Amino acid sequence: MVADLDSFPSIPAAFFAIAENKPELVVYAQAELLDGTGGREWRDTSYTKCASRVKKIAAYLRTLEVAKGDTIAIISQSRPEWMEADIAILSVGGISVSVYQSLPADDVGYILFDSKASIVFAENQEQLDKLEWLLQNDITITATEERPQQSVRIQLKKIITFEQTSAHPLTTSVQTIFDSTDELESAAIAQLSREDLAALVYTSGTTGAPKGVMQTHGNHLANCRQAWSARLLEDGYTIMVFLPLAHAFAKLMGYIGFLSEGVLKFPVIIDPKSSRMDPNSVTRDIREGSANVVPIVPRLLEKMQSGITARSNGSGLQAKLLAWTLWSSRELYRARQRNGVASPL
Repeated sequence: MVADLDSFPSIPAAFFAIAENKPELVVYAQAELLDGTGGREWRDTSYTKCASRVKKIAAYLRTLEVAKGDTIAIISQSRPEWMEADIAILSVGGISVSVYQSLPADDVGYILFDSKASIVFAENQEQLDKLEWLLQNDITITATEERPQQSVRIQLKKIITFEQTSAHPLTTSVQTIFDSTDELESAAIAQLSREDLAALVYTSGTTGAPKGVMQTHGNHLANCRQAWSARLLEDGYTIMVFLPLAHAFAKLMGYIGFLSEGVLKFPVIIDPKSSRMDPNSVTRDIREGSANVVPIVPRLLEKMQSGITARSNGSGLQAKLLAWTLWSSRELYRARQRNGVASPL
């Protein structure tokens, strides 16, 4: 399927094509907590079920009168609903706006204002609290080349939550949408071209106010095809997605999983009220999920290295064994670099 991505006019067209051709193929698996045992179970979701969920979200967006070119934001850690909401937004011709779940309320407000997004997918109570604060407080919008500094109050039309939250006049749970029977008809899927805008991905703002990077359907489809053509991935691969999907690299992995025969693996949701990642839990999911591709960024590797090194500097038996293991690994690596054989020690 990846090899054929150049023939599709849009991301939804490619997704629904594979869903129609291989409906029982697994698109993703997620770890779920088992009540009272501390154990986890990995549960698969087929393209049939995933496509139905996407079409139900898309049908709901139609009831909100979402039209081609409208911007809709997603604030959530990486989870299946993030990708399903993204594909649904694109299916009705909307533009997906990625928002990091770790951003404070005023930074979230800036992105909502700048992107003109009035509909938001919010993961849980933590994210809903930020949106409620924005609805009740003015924020300062920094000046850019196009506009002066100003004070504004964010206005929202609808908030769709992935988890159960406190009641609010603007909120609807995505589970309520999934429980409905309304699905977007195939004929109603937006007719898009590769030149149509698909996403706004905001920069960190290190050189001024954050800027929305404009990405087209063609951009994403080409990136997926190029990753495959470069043999970064192989048949039968599984990808662990725990990096934020608001990040362009993680989102590329998400699209590769949704637009090919690969399988995405998502970590368990430890706390349904918070979007904070638990490193120990994610480490367990990486180990138990047995994904053979784990996308990662250098800064995270540095943090992992610092943590392991700190543990090896302790005084207990575990620390000494860890320090010896690290020393042995380094010696083995150096020997291999010299095309030699490490000593028995």
